[in-house]
Amino acid sequence: MNKILLAIMAIIMAGCWAQNIPPSPSKNIESGAKPVISDSYLTPNILSNMILPIYVEAQDPDGNMAGIWFTITQVGVNPDSTHYIALTPADRKTFKGFVTIDIPRLETNERLRIEMAVVDQNGLKSNTVTKEVLIGFSYPVPPPEKWKSPETHKLGHIFFEFLKDREFERRD
Repeated sequence: MNKILLAIMAIIMAGCWAQNIPPSPSKNIESGAKPVISDSYLTPNILSNMILPIYVEAQDPDGNMAGIWFTITQVGVNPDSTHYIALTPADRKTFKGFVTIDIPRLETNERLRIEMAVVDQNGLKSNTVTKEVLIGFSYPVPPPEKWKSPETHKLGHIFFEFLKDREFERRD
């Protein structure tokens, strides 16, 4: 009886685990329509010790978007860091939202490069959008009115580890 119960639990857990695996952004399948990032916004400047919102709008004719891949780079300091934000079923066909990153207190100006691409459940990847922000001593530019609408909602949060001035040797 215990062996049967353990086998059933193993099957259930394996199924749950498999559903949380994001599609690979490098998978190249030619069936279906690719998702499209139609618009995005990132302030060009932000003070350190703030929360940075990354705005993105996308749609998929097939209605099967799975999530957004982000590649974050503290330019000249650390290697790329990849992050995945899964989408809810309500956001599979179209969404307009934002993802946040906590910016720590930094003693120098830093550039942060953000690359994003939406991937659908078939592994089809959208266009890649690249944005950069200067972190330091300039106030952020408020987002355009478009991003202040009620349909713009939070999609997730990225935990990115910044290297601070005394922790690294800058690369050229």
